[in-house]
Amino acid sequence: MELARYGQPFSFRIPMPIFGEGNLAAAADWTPQTGEVKLSRDGQAVVDIEQLPTAVPGAGSLLWDFQLSATEMEAAEIVVQIRADGLADQVYRLLTFGHPSAALGFDLAEQTPTAELASGSIAAVVAGLADQWATDPAVDGYSIVDTLRVIAATTAGLLSGSQTDEEVFYGLDGVTPRVTVTTDIAGNRLAVTYH
Repeated sequence: MELARYGQPFSFRIPMPIFGEGNLAAAADWTPQTGEVKLSRDGQAVVDIEQLPTAVPGAGSLLWDFQLSATEMEAAEIVVQIRADGLADQVYRLLTFGHPSAALGFDLAEQTPTAELASGSIAAVVAGLADQWATDPAVDGYSIVDTLRVIAATTAGLLSGSQTDEEVFYGLDGVTPRVTVTTDIAGNRLAVTYH
């Protein structure tokens, strides 16, 4: 699949496999005929392509050049099918951009996005994410906010009872206990309690 500008002439080059051989067709292997190369626009009935493909010149070339007209490119999706004697069937799919009727209505070549969120919408999205992060059980039944509190306490918070059978990790405020770890004499964790 490839992206192309809606309503603008477009060309692409592809190899054409020879049926059952595993080799690719050179100019001597195929002379395109009317009816062998068709296209469908937006799922409509297939029709003959306006211009038959040509072999890309050059010694040893195994590429074929397909030229689609501006009219053929007036669709959200263009599918080119090749069904010719001696060749493996091929399908080539294009999606268009840069027009309201294109698959992607915006223009990929523009430097700035064409859609903006209103400031109220941005605030609503942020508030919604904050609520979700504070309440949804995302990590082993704990919310993202609770998980971050535990991570902060165990990596940057105060610790009491270090190298005893019970260690308590405090939140970044230095007062709120967030994690209590019970250990054996070798320091292996026997139990972990999250507050």
